[in-house]
Amino acid sequence: MRKPLVSIIVPVYNTAPFLVNCLNSLVGQTYRNIELIVVNDGSKDNSLAIIEQYALSDMRVKVVNQENKGISGARNAGIEKASGEYILFVDSDDWIDIQTCEYAVERVCETNADLVFWSYVREYGTSKTLRKDIFNTDTFFTGESFETLLIRMVGLTGDQLRHPGHADSLSSVCNKFFRSRIIKENRLCFTDTKKVGTEDLLFTIQCAFHCKTASYIHHHFYHYRKNVVTSLSSTYRPNMLNQWKALFEEISLSCMQHTKDPRFEKALRSRIALSIIGLGLNECCSSASRAQKIAAIASILRQDPFRTALKRLPLTWFPLHWKLFFACARYQNPSCLYNLLCIIQRIIQR
Repeated sequence: MRKPLVSIIVPVYNTAPFLVNCLNSLVGQTYRNIELIVVNDGSKDNSLAIIEQYALSDMRVKVVNQENKGISGARNAGIEKASGEYILFVDSDDWIDIQTCEYAVERVCETNADLVFWSYVREYGTSKTLRKDIFNTDTFFTGESFETLLIRMVGLTGDQLRHPGHADSLSSVCNKFFRSRIIKENRLCFTDTKKVGTEDLLFTIQCAFHCKTASYIHHHFYHYRKNVVTSLSSTYRPNMLNQWKALFEEISLSCMQHTKDPRFEKALRSRIALSIIGLGLNECCSSASRAQKIAAIASILRQDPFRTALKRLPLTWFPLHWKLFFACARYQNPSCLYNLLCIIQRIIQR
């Protein structure tokens, strides 16, 4: 079997309590031909000291120390330094199984896939873990099946809408093995989160459009450390609406540059419609009054591209509770929508 060099890029910002667990999972990989590019993005805690200690004991650890540029800027700095044939991104508060790189390299050698990906686990402390299956079996994607995978990345279509919670199951970069040549030759980079709100989805789609094949490993290699209270239900982001509109514009532009297939436009419309859930929950987290929150939700529903996407969203596939939710959104009933969002918020916080 070939032994290609794998570059693991780790952006770090004030994650000292979790950093040792993360780095141990990387230096302990059973596949040894790796380089760890750890980017200290202006941390104010002792993260840099921890990173430098690992660099002293393991020559494969390379430290990049820079002023704070955000996670996108940190990952881009890592890409510039990467010399491996494949690139893996790991967030510094997460960790991976020690056989991750071994399995991924084996799959690359078997299939020569441009992109390899796997399932993940959401870790909610010591008492709760949730496994996320992306697919139910190992799968190789090429030709039409790869095209279908690309469409799925952009958004859910048809009977996939039975499970709207799966909309972002393919968006993360952290459960993927990227061919670095594709990233570097096409000058792909992460867009600042200040512009698009979330950086992973756009990068994944842009990279996938330059791939021809992909291979899925049905194994839960990646472990996301989640704090559902702070990450979703109690942190208000005042710029989310404009950021997500910019994100959808960038995705649309990427699609138009690579394909004229109308299925991509349909998939993006469904993503835009489903984004009402996240945007509405965000408004529920604001410090505004109930009336002001309802007014903010009403404003979102009136705007393009949301109004158009909701109008064309097929409700047939949805379970009953989601049919009710999106019917309230489509027919401009922000009060009902707000009440449903409050119920969702309470469920999340349990």
